[in-house]
Amino acid sequence: MLCNQIDVNLADKDNEDFKLDPNIPESFLNWARDKTNSCENIQKLLTDERIFSIREISRKVNLQYTLNIVSTYLAGFYTRNDKVDEYLLLYLEDFNMKDEIVNRFEKVAEFYLRLELDDKSMWFNKANMFSLFIALANYSELDSLDISKFSEILNQFDSLDVYDHEYMVWAKEGVNNLKERRGRHKIIMKYILNIPDIQEESFKD
Repeated sequence: MLCNQIDVNLADKDNEDFKLDPNIPESFLNWARDKTNSCENIQKLLTDERIFSIREISRKVNLQYTLNIVSTYLAGFYTRNDKVDEYLLLYLEDFNMKDEIVNRFEKVAEFYLRLELDDKSMWFNKANMFSLFIALANYSELDSLDISKFSEILNQFDSLDVYDHEYMVWAKEGVNNLKERRGRHKIIMKYILNIPDIQEESFKD
């Protein structure tokens, strides 16, 4: 639902061309239909062609990406897709945090889409967007951030020494490994969100 890979409003379930997966509980569909208008920004962000190509969306690359964002928000950092299958099984019957996830992710996505970024910005790169999104999702003072000032910080980030000497490597090589995810997060928290080291460790790990 978050990455718009399911149409929960299909009316004709007898139409073979548009039949929903029978394993999807009716209770989820009812909940999702009520939430449709509450996830417009996150759906827009997770189908944004500045991040995912049309081909990638058709191959559901953004679905795996979304599963990793949700799992990371719940569990902290891990390597590649290691936690996804575990969490899919763990929450197979019920996921009582779904309202929290939708509400928080929608808020972060709205903020992200309002940022004054160039279409070719590094923050539309998958690895960088993943890291910035997770940082913002765990940032308790999101409402206090000034869009213009924050955009300026992001637009100037690649001119900092820490970008050249540390961040750039973690954003280009082994980007989905644990070390690289932790490294990008640490720098974003310290140099973009100004969170002291002692506080950044409070994020699930």
